[in-house]
Amino acid sequence: MREKNRLRKGLLAAIMGLLCLSACNVRRPEMVISNSKMADVLYDYHMTKAMIKNRTVPSDDERQAYMDFVFKKHGITEEVFDSSLSWYSHNPDQMTSVYDQVFARMNRESEGIKQRISARDNLSVVSQPGDSVDLWTERRMMRVSNKAFENLLTFKIDADQYYEDTDTLRWSMNFHFMNGEPVAERAPVMMMQIWYDRDSVISEQRIVRQDGKQTITLQNDTLGGLKSVQGFIYYPKQDDSTKFLLLNDISLIRLHSAKKRTEAADTLGSEKKEAPLTRPVRVSNPRRQN
Repeated sequence: MREKNRLRKGLLAAIMGLLCLSACNVRRPEMVISNSKMADVLYDYHMTKAMIKNRTVPSDDERQAYMDFVFKKHGITEEVFDSSLSWYSHNPDQMTSVYDQVFARMNRESEGIKQRISARDNLSVVSQPGDSVDLWTERRMMRVSNKAFENLLTFKIDADQYYEDTDTLRWSMNFHFMNGEPVAERAPVMMMQIWYDRDSVISEQRIVRQDGKQTITLQNDTLGGLKSVQGFIYYPKQDDSTKFLLLNDISLIRLHSAKKRTEAADTLGSEKKEAPLTRPVRVSNPRRQN
């Protein structure tokens, strides 16, 4: 009897192990592109789409020619790509793994370009004086998804001696929805705020529902000293599917007020006009006294 119970327990454990193994292993159809290759394809796919968008109204034939080149480069057809993308969309963990590789490569490329430009132009990333300065010191390309802990991007920059009370701040970037645009009521939110003395604040918020460039511009000349600028992008969770958002060409431009510069120039000009005229005085060396 004990032997039968032992056998039953062993058989039950084996069945549970097999069930767990089958549940943990995702079955991948043979025609679905592997993770590493899919990452390479998606990198070229998104880079090509971004290049097409930057061209002046390309024709449909031109768009298709560019995409056909991507598929030909990787030895696949558009049908295989579409079916693979559909499979990955229904397997969020696999999709996340693939896009982690895509974004890692994008960030490497972006940082490499930034370093080469900085080395060539001897640029500094710290805040500098000037009428127009880019304050953004983080990566120019970032990823946001609708998954918990990955769906919020924030920043805060405290004002320093180079800020003026009437400065204009302009936060700008390109939005690319990597695997489909969001449901309208679950679209990403972009917000920026400027804080002034006595906790006065101005802000702007917008909901982003499609690809394209987004810019928030804020300025006020009546609230006193500028203390800080901050903002965030939040991507609400939609359903069980994972959505990815690529942000690139991120910048935060600080612009000094043209009115204030004009007033300062006028004041300086009037001071020069009112200054009394003086004649140069020639000083001769005194003679040595014996």
